[in-house]
Amino acid sequence: MKIKHTLQLFLFLLVQVTFGQTEAVKEIQGKISADSASVDRINIVNLTAEKTTISDANGFFKIPVKAGDILVFTAVN
Repeated sequence: MKIKHTLQLFLFLLVQVTFGQTEAVKEIQGKISADSASVDRINIVNLTAEKTTISDANGFFKIPVKAGDILVFTAVN
């Protein structure tokens, strides 16, 4: 009987830990600004999730990320 309760507790905790490990994907948004360069069509790449976007004419962008993802911003002059 005690083994059954211990096993049930172990399985319950295992399920909690497993579902607790999923990281939420969030969409961040931002604005790129520069003193003398154009801010439209800047490439933003999430290297971790392999997602990409470009900034609009005013420098605004949105991209999905998770904690720990690496973002790279590139532009052609």
